[in-house]
Amino acid sequence: SSSASGNESSEGKVSSNHGGARLTREVQQPEVKDTGGDGQLKGSKKAKVQRQKEKRRLRKEQAAKAAKDEESILDEARARAENERMQREDPAFLAYEEAQQALAAMDKCRELQAAMDKGRQQAEILEKEVMELRGRAEQQKGAEEKAEEGGEDHRQVVVEKEEEESSSQSSSSGDDTGSSSEEE
Repeated sequence: SSSASGNESSEGKVSSNHGGARLTREVQQPEVKDTGGDGQLKGSKKAKVQRQKEKRRLRKEQAAKAAKDEESILDEARARAENERMQREDPAFLAYEEAQQALAAMDKCRELQAAMDKGRQQAEILEKEVMELRGRAEQQKGAEEKAEEGGEDHRQVVVEKEEEESSSQSSSSGDDTGSSSEEE
């Protein structure tokens, strides 16, 4: 600023001294150099200061936006918590909760009922199989008893036949028949 005031005073001298072309030239050349140099320095300083101000402004905006976002998230969380609290205290909500639990219990009951029905069906099938097996066992037992009774009668018949054969035929053929009968 001191050089600028010095320039103004020299300009004043130039205008008052009309005959000094040399003075005008000397005054104008340093003035151009000073103004150009100062302008560039001032311009670069101003640009640097401006960039720093812009950076600070952007940081402040980002911080404000982050704080605002965080605040809105907290507000949403508070609102959700309040809604949940009110719902828990609300008789209609409690009735809804009870209804949901009742529906779940009914579903579980249906599942158990279906499992019981399936178990009954399997038990009936097994009972039928057991009855069939018992019937077969009784039939087989009866057949075995008859075979044993019949076997005694059969043996008596065989023994009688053997005696008849031995008297009428050779003893070797009678032994063969007796041994084959006993095997049966």
